[in-house]
Amino acid sequence: SLADGNDNKERLDKLKQNGEKILLTIDNCETRENNYYEEVFMEGNSRAEQIDALTDLNRHYKQEYIEQSAIIYQYNDGDKNIRMTSQTFPFNDSTLELNIESKKLFLYVNRFDKNDYIFEMVN
Repeated sequence: SLADGNDNKERLDKLKQNGEKILLTIDNCETRENNYYEEVFMEGNSRAEQIDALTDLNRHYKQEYIEQSAIIYQYNDGDKNIRMTSQTFPFNDSTLELNIESKKLFLYVNRFDKNDYIFEMVN
């Protein structure tokens, strides 16, 4: 269900040709936010910075705030609901919702295998 790399490009092309295309709307899906802090190591360049780094290891780590969100779509397949979860997008859920409202997000589902699906954001 993740669209990255060449395999997924081929899969996406196939799903676009033969699959079911669903336009995502604010009403037919939900967004989930998953923001977190990550420690990022910063390289010191100067000799003095490198010596400082030996005495104070914390100085070269900074906290970076990572914003990400995903889409959850409940696909109705006859008498059962299939929960489809997108890859994570590198922004918060209000930005994701704006993209959904702008009709930029589509879900492609294999007609014969509902576990084969890809979410795509178009520009």
